[in-house]
Amino acid sequence: MEDIFHYESENNTIFVNEKVLLSGSKMLAKCREDEITALANAIRPLAERKAGFRLFVFGPHGSGKTMSSKYVLENLGKHSNGVIGAYINCWHYSTAMSIYHSIVKAAGWFVPRRGVAKDEVFEKIIEILEKEGKSILLVLDNLDGLFFYNGKESLDVLSELSKNRLVGLIGISSNPQLINRDSFSELEFKPYKFDELVTILRHMAEQALQPKSWDEDLLMFCAKKAEEKGGSARLALELLWKSGKLAQRKEKYKISLSDADEAVRMTFRKDDLESMKYVSQEEQIILDILKTGEKTSSELYWAFSKKLLRTKRQIRNYLKSLMERGLVETRDVQNGNGTMKPRIISIKV
Repeated sequence: MEDIFHYESENNTIFVNEKVLLSGSKMLAKCREDEITALANAIRPLAERKAGFRLFVFGPHGSGKTMSSKYVLENLGKHSNGVIGAYINCWHYSTAMSIYHSIVKAAGWFVPRRGVAKDEVFEKIIEILEKEGKSILLVLDNLDGLFFYNGKESLDVLSELSKNRLVGLIGISSNPQLINRDSFSELEFKPYKFDELVTILRHMAEQALQPKSWDEDLLMFCAKKAEEKGGSARLALELLWKSGKLAQRKEKYKISLSDADEAVRMTFRKDDLESMKYVSQEEQIILDILKTGEKTSSELYWAFSKKLLRTKRQIRNYLKSLMERGLVETRDVQNGNGTMKPRIISIKV
């Protein structure tokens, strides 16, 4: 049988390593020197065991929040063995107990998972920190997950924990209104500017693409389109990757602006929600319901159940998927007397 991978290996005229463009590269932290310095300054008292802290990091998708935080965590680990860094995606770990066990795992400790109350787990964590002379830095990415599954109870618990001088908390979200920021310090990541997007694309193209397969006009085109859609570096990299795949499919040796323009049209079809082929039947039902107007969670569950029989847990999972892709958003609304209304769910515009 002939080598079925022969075409890719022998005729890859465009890519050297296309995974570079898809991996959420550390290059998203480039052009974020001020923000990285601010993160390091916030952490310094914790590293010196003087005080814990609570920092809310916010900004649009693709603005480098996650990669900058991971970059600081990585460098902290290289230069200090006194702070244990734990990066936690709150879509995957959305309860206080699951977060505690993630800390334990990051630290390489052993704490029983069963038969132990969450308060006991935390007390054990603090006991070990005291004994080993260390602190813990929690980076809670996609902080929305805590609110989506458990209201603000888990965040309140973690906020209390961060009052301990041995615990620092960095919460990350694309929603600037997610939390009461009076109790948190703030760090905003603004959208990338055009020249910053070009810089990132150039560096990534040098790693991912064949030397003569791209030019500056291509980079500026992708950067401009990403800037127009909110300054997302991830979007700029996605456009460059799709442009390369289109050129490769046509057996070309260089990516043209027509390839990039086709990639833009492919990508921005997502703006038409009905044309998104990757949306499941259940997710499309949710989008159709929300296109009639924003809904409370109860209203959404009721409307969904009239169309399809699914459990509330399943519907929450469909919502989670839509939120992770930036298609749906939620918010808490207060009455004039300060009491909370039910969570409001809407299509993200």
